[in-house]
Amino acid sequence: MGVNYVTVTPWSTDEDSYIFFRQYSKRVFANHPFLILSSYVLYYLMVTIMASSCFVFTSGALYVITLTSFQYLLLADYVDSQLTIQHQTIYSINNVHYQEEIQRNLRQCCIYQKRIDMGVERIFKYMSPIMLTAIVTGGISILIAFYIVITGINPPNTGFKMKFGVVAISYMLVTFIVLGQGYSNASMEVYNRLCECSWYYWNVQNRRTYLVMLANTNELKINAFGLLSVDFPFLVEISRFWYNILCFISNYRYTLTFEGATVSGT
Repeated sequence: MGVNYVTVTPWSTDEDSYIFFRQYSKRVFANHPFLILSSYVLYYLMVTIMASSCFVFTSGALYVITLTSFQYLLLADYVDSQLTIQHQTIYSINNVHYQEEIQRNLRQCCIYQKRIDMGVERIFKYMSPIMLTAIVTGGISILIAFYIVITGINPPNTGFKMKFGVVAISYMLVTFIVLGQGYSNASMEVYNRLCECSWYYWNVQNRRTYLVMLANTNELKINAFGLLSVDFPFLVEISRFWYNILCFISNYRYTLTFEGATVSGT
């Protein structure tokens, strides 16, 4: 009398093994309703945690970016108050005493800007890998949720599981390679735009006058205000809109404290 051994594994391609495993699983879950409930709770809890972490980290990063843009706009207000030249006084640039005052104010503003730059650099240095991980886990959680909705706790067949595994692995590879590189570039893009917010905030007359002052005071080498590129005004317009709302909520006044100095926007 021959004995036919059946491999009890959900990954087996043998039809008899798969049928046996399905019947065995149904019997176990039928005799233990708590296992069914715990399985659903475990799956959906994992999906909820992953999706929530993705949402929290992304929202936190957007909040930090918005707050940093507020700081640059406040710095722009301060610089504007220090360096604004009326049209009738533009010819006083050649005055030596006036040049010394402009140089002193400009250096002070550059010190403030460098302090903000250091904070932004630390933010992107530590937030980029965290956000990338959150985006990846959030995407995987979406795939898991889709898998549960389509197949339930027990998959209908092994072929579908294998296809789902290939899709999940492909998603992870594409996410780490393409999305990782794209997010790194986007981080640098936003960082560069934030560094130029104060430059965009000024009106055209002040920009031209400021360039003339820099040319006459040998400060043209300082690139703290984005003198090399003026191609990204959209982010600044959005930031300025929220900045006005913030000033309105805080009674038209918002104070930003640097290390050893206080800058106020009105």
